[in-house]
Amino acid sequence: SNAITYTDLFGPAQEAWLQYCLQEAIRARGWYYSIWNTSPDSTEVIIRRGGEGYINPDFMHIGEGKNEAEALLIAYLAAI
Repeated sequence: SNAITYTDLFGPAQEAWLQYCLQEAIRARGWYYSIWNTSPDSTEVIIRRGGEGYINPDFMHIGEGKNEAEALLIAYLAAI
């Protein structure tokens, strides 16, 4: 059969879905984020909370992981 099962979603597709969900949750809170590929094996994400163009450096959270989804998850969890 050609049906796609949940187990088929592991790997890149699962990471892409997680990254999308995190980006949407960050945007919904009015936060800003940047994704940086700091090396071939590491990605860094900065989440900044602010309003009306003001960004408070006291509310900056950085996450580092081996891919964008992992780094976003770490930064998001630190922010909440």
